[in-house]
Amino acid sequence: MSQPSVNGPIDRVPCPHCGKAMDLRDLRDQNVLDTGHHLLCDHCQRWSEICAIQIVTFVAVRKLDARTQQGGGAARTLSPRQVQRLLKGR
Repeated sequence: MSQPSVNGPIDRVPCPHCGKAMDLRDLRDQNVLDTGHHLLCDHCQRWSEICAIQIVTFVAVRKLDARTQQGGGAARTLSPRQVQRLLKGR
């Protein structure tokens, strides 16, 4: 039977043995962060294994006021749906 897992943000993943935070950003930066990788806790010196990785991207947007919308010079982007509408002539 497999052991229960713990999870947290990459800069403070709790050790499943002692609960102290482990910073795994170095593994990510070296492109070696992967499932199956074995880790030695800096605090309790016990081994653990990465069993899952979930990457989440959040995007924040905000309203533009009328002056900003009519001002020129700023780059504009279109969503794929907007491009399709323009190409269909809607």
